[in-house]
Amino acid sequence: MSKLLNDEKNKNKYLSWKIQNELIDIMASSTRNLICEDIKRSQWFSIIMDSTLDITKTDQVSIVIRYVILDYETRNLTIEESFLGFFCIQEHGAKNYEQLITNVILELGLDINMCRGQGDDGAAVIKGFYSGLRKRIKDKVPTASYIHYCAHNLNLVISDAVKSNQKVQFFFDTVQAVFNFFSSSAPRWTLAFGEGNASKIKQTVLKKWGISKDYHEVHSKFAIRYFDEVDGDRILNVTTENFKIRVFLPVIDTVIFQLSNRFNALKEITENFDFLQPITLVNLSEDDLIKASYDFDQLYKNDITSDLTRQLLSVRELINISEVKNIEQLTLYILKHDYSTSYCDILSATLIYLTLPVKVASAERSFFKLKLIKNYLRNSMNQDRLSNIAILNIEKNKTQNLDINKIIDNFANIKVRKVNFS
Repeated sequence: MSKLLNDEKNKNKYLSWKIQNELIDIMASSTRNLICEDIKRSQWFSIIMDSTLDITKTDQVSIVIRYVILDYETRNLTIEESFLGFFCIQEHGAKNYEQLITNVILELGLDINMCRGQGDDGAAVIKGFYSGLRKRIKDKVPTASYIHYCAHNLNLVISDAVKSNQKVQFFFDTVQAVFNFFSSSAPRWTLAFGEGNASKIKQTVLKKWGISKDYHEVHSKFAIRYFDEVDGDRILNVTTENFKIRVFLPVIDTVIFQLSNRFNALKEITENFDFLQPITLVNLSEDDLIKASYDFDQLYKNDITSDLTRQLLSVRELINISEVKNIEQLTLYILKHDYSTSYCDILSATLIYLTLPVKVASAERSFFKLKLIKNYLRNSMNQDRLSNIAILNIEKNKTQNLDINKIIDNFANIKVRKVNFS
């Protein structure tokens, strides 16, 4: 390489942007092919998707595939979430997202019918019950369960609870405003939270507003009674009761309702797979186990046979719940004891469960690389180069396993100009 670059007579330096893009594209395609081979061997997969704006205000969709790799030689399993690239989308309807995902899956040679889960951050165009993306994919693949990112869901529950009461919202807005005021300046931050300063500020503020420093001071139980006031209404003027009825209980009601409403899909999935939990499998009565396995067989009739019930009744006599505590450990138990053939349906059911997405953190982490790759100084980068560099960076474990000689041969075959007329 040094001789090639330093030779003045040689004009072919292979450093132009076109050559760079060709080499990057070959390496990224090879990495993507390695990922697709693993996905095809895993049989089932789930789609994780999220989107964000880049520096040029172009909507970039990040697509990640979740799948489980079984290694029968080492009798172990690995849950993978592989990044497939950034894809530009111009229109933001459910139909447009459906076409994007369908085209990506077909280009990679994957079968959409093997999709068993779909996860995202819960945008309205995605989670629409009647015409959203999840409904469109579910029409194609009925067993593709939709899961809203659990941590994001919980964050929305807290947000709704805060917005349900004006006083609570005012409290948090005030706290946020105070934090923004002090955090925007280093001297202010030191003044407020420096050593010994916080107590001085607290005393000054309490004195200015006439608030007692004695927190154990006993307040009057009832407020001032006015003329012609009804006695029965006075209890609402009690400080603690007033806060409980007007603030605390409405917030708690909102939290309970939102938890029940937002986690319905997750509750349904938990109920479908609950019989596979080792402690449930062992303690469940035979009739209940037969019913649960029958319902599961009807739901995944293309993946599971009717022999599932017999296998469940047999395997629960073997496992020890003190050693096998969850579904992943049940899968490892079947692999390590070489029961893959005897309990093939149980293994399939556990793999489907492990394939389901529980987070979109992998897609969100890719946005960090997006901002590093396509920044202010490189804002004219085309879509293919952006996606290819992101794959090589994010999937560096796969990139390190590339065959360099094969990549060189592929590059040489692309650049060859000799024509064979035979």
